[in-house]
Amino acid sequence: MSDRKTCDDIDECSKTPSVCSQICENTAGSYVCKCAPGYLREPDGHTCRQNSNISPYLIFSNRYYLRNLSTDGEAYSLILQGLTSVMALDFDRVDRRLYWIDVSRRVIERMSFNGSNREVVVNGVLHGEGLAVDWVARKLYWVDSFLDCLKVSELDGHSLSLSLVQQNPNQFLWLLFRYVFWTDWGEKAFIGRVGMDGTNKTAVITSKLEWPNGITIDYTNDKLYWSDAHLNYIEYSNLDGQHRHTVYDGNLPHPFALTVFEDTVYWTDWNTRTVEKGNKYDGSSREVLVNTTHRPFDVHVCHPYRQPIVNNPCAVNNGGCSHLCLIRDGGREHTCECPDHFLTNSHLDFCAGNPPVLLLADNVRIRRFNLSSEQYSDYVDNAEHIQALDYLWDPEGEGLTDLNLRYIANPEGIAVDWVGGHIYWTDSGTNRIEVAKLDGRYRKWLIYTELDQPAAIVVNPTLG
Repeated sequence: MSDRKTCDDIDECSKTPSVCSQICENTAGSYVCKCAPGYLREPDGHTCRQNSNISPYLIFSNRYYLRNLSTDGEAYSLILQGLTSVMALDFDRVDRRLYWIDVSRRVIERMSFNGSNREVVVNGVLHGEGLAVDWVARKLYWVDSFLDCLKVSELDGHSLSLSLVQQNPNQFLWLLFRYVFWTDWGEKAFIGRVGMDGTNKTAVITSKLEWPNGITIDYTNDKLYWSDAHLNYIEYSNLDGQHRHTVYDGNLPHPFALTVFEDTVYWTDWNTRTVEKGNKYDGSSREVLVNTTHRPFDVHVCHPYRQPIVNNPCAVNNGGCSHLCLIRDGGREHTCECPDHFLTNSHLDFCAGNPPVLLLADNVRIRRFNLSSEQYSDYVDNAEHIQALDYLWDPEGEGLTDLNLRYIANPEGIAVDWVGGHIYWTDSGTNRIEVAKLDGRYRKWLIYTELDQPAAIVVNPTLG
C-alpha cells in the first residue's frame, strides 16, 4: 500500500489461474488447490488427475466421417463414414449415443456408441453450425445460422422446437448445466450466454473478437474457452467473461473447434488440417496428434467426467411440464415451455395444442404464425421454391412426403379436398387443372381445354 505499512493480499487464483489444475481457493497470503469430484490431487499439491478406470478419447468430424483418436495420438480409428458434410457433433454419456448435424442433408442424426440404432431425429435444419446435448434435462440444442436462432427439442426430436434466442445466434454452442453459450459472427462479433430456458440473454465477451469459432467449458473450474480463427488465438475467462487469459496468441493458423480435459486443451485447425493439443493454461507442450486429409471440424473429449452428474430440476415427472422442461438460469429451477405451435396455459405447465395459425409461403419455407401469441416458427424450411400451399388437418402426420407427382410445368395454385381426400392444382405451363388422391395416385387431367394460364384455385367439397 501507499502508506508503506499495510499489505494487500494478492489473489493468485484470479491473476494466475494456472497455479492450480482445477479449483483454486484464495487465502490470506497464499492459496489452496482442490480437485473436482472424480479427480485426485497429485503429490505436487497443484495437479488433478481423473481417478476412474475409463480412458478418455477424442471424437471428431472430418466432413465425410466421424473418427476417434486417443489423447496421445497413438490410436486412430473410424467411427462412421459415408456422410456428406458433418459440421457439429456431441455425445450423451447417459444413453451412450453420438449426435451430429449433417449440413448438406439438413438433418440431425444420432446412433449408439457401438454403431447401432442410427436414426434421423430432426429434419429441416437449414444450416446448423452448433450442437449441444443437455445430458442433465435430456434436451438437444442447436443453432441455425440461416434462421438466426437457437432451438431446442427433446433428444428424440419431439416437442420441436422453441426458438430460444433470435437475432443472429451463429456458429458454435456449448452447455453448462445452468447456461447455454454460443459464438456469434455478426457485424459485431461476440460470445453470448443465456439461460437454458432462453431467459437472461447477455453478451459475456465483446472485445478482441473477429471470427470466434470454437467454444467449450472446463466444468472442473468453470472456465470458458474459445478460439478466434481470424486473430489466431485461444483464450479463456470466467463464465461471466471476467479475468481473460491467453493460451495461444496469434500463432494458430485457423483454429476451428476445441475441447478441454484435465490440464490439456485440444483443438482442430483448418489450415494445417490437424488435431492438436497443449497445456490449457500456458500452451506449453504443444503437439500435433494427427494430420487429416480433409479439414477437421468439431472435436470432443469423450469421457463421463466431461458431462458431470448434477441435480436435475426436471427429473421428477418432467418438472410437472406437459412438454418441454428447461433448466432455468442458475440451474436450481425449471421453466415449462411449449413447442412453437402450442399454447401455454395460465398455470404455465400445460401446453394446449392446435391454436389458430397462419401459414405463409416464403419461397424456401413455410412460416407458421401463432395467432394467439407472438410466436412463429418455420414448419417447412428446406424447400427450393414454394409457389402455393394448402393444408389437411392431420394431428398424427409427421415429416415430409414426396407424392411423386412429376411433369408439372408451372404450378400456380393448389387446393385440398378434405372430404374426398384429393388435391387439385393449376398448371399455367400446360394450361391444365389436374387432380389426384392425397397420396399422389390416380392422377387425372380435370380441365385441359379453353384455359389460358390458370392461377389460383379453391374448392368447396361440402357442396360438391
